[in-house]
Amino acid sequence: MQKLFIIHNQWKAFYEHQTTPYDLQIWLNFPNTIRSQVVCAKVKAVGERREDYYRKCGTEKDLPNEFVVNNEILNYFRWEVFDDEDIQFKELSYLDEYEVNELLHSGFHEEKVVINGKEDVMYARKVGNVWIGRQ
Repeated sequence: MQKLFIIHNQWKAFYEHQTTPYDLQIWLNFPNTIRSQVVCAKVKAVGERREDYYRKCGTEKDLPNEFVVNNEILNYFRWEVFDDEDIQFKELSYLDEYEVNELLHSGFHEEKVVINGKEDVMYARKVGNVWIGRQ
């Protein structure tokens, strides 16, 4: 996890010298820590936040102890918790009826969504949480 903070600080040093507004984040996924990453999104104005990656978690949760132990650097970030989900889209992914049934049988739930003005069916299954940190 220390490498994520090193990467974050390198990106921060780079983007501070750019004229494009940005939203620099660290994503800490649990229990799927392999999904954790540093993300930088272009935004329209300084201070704007990009928040369309994950759905807000219904309950507040503290960072897992696995992250907190001996990591005082976490205190330099503001953390928000979101749901970490596996997601598939029927039309976007060209899912056939067999694949849809497999997803539903595997615990995915079905939800109608609109993506870029087009209706689709999203299949989602919560697999954990992700804490998004910003300085």
